[in-house]
Amino acid sequence: MVRRHCTVTPGFEYESAKVEKALLEAAEKVQGVLKEPKSYVWITKFQNYAVEYNLYVFLSDIRRLPEIDAELHRRVLETCRQHGIDISTPLLLKQLKD
Repeated sequence: MVRRHCTVTPGFEYESAKVEKALLEAAEKVQGVLKEPKSYVWITKFQNYAVEYNLYVFLSDIRRLPEIDAELHRRVLETCRQHGIDISTPLLLKQLKD
């Protein structure tokens, strides 16, 4: 069994509970991510304009590791979009640019 992670950095304007819920929802959609031990999310860093979240998941099929990693990232991207969470350049930076 190995632990993998996916990092996203949405802006401070998003409620942490909403981001964490979306990330865990994304993990549930990935075939190959184990149900036990459960996936979890940690806030690991405050950046200038964003919060760094790490989604941690566990896998047992090491042969599929690159495929599962790619699917995890794709699901995180899709699920964040569905929940209206922008994980690109934080909103504040976009406003400063305009």
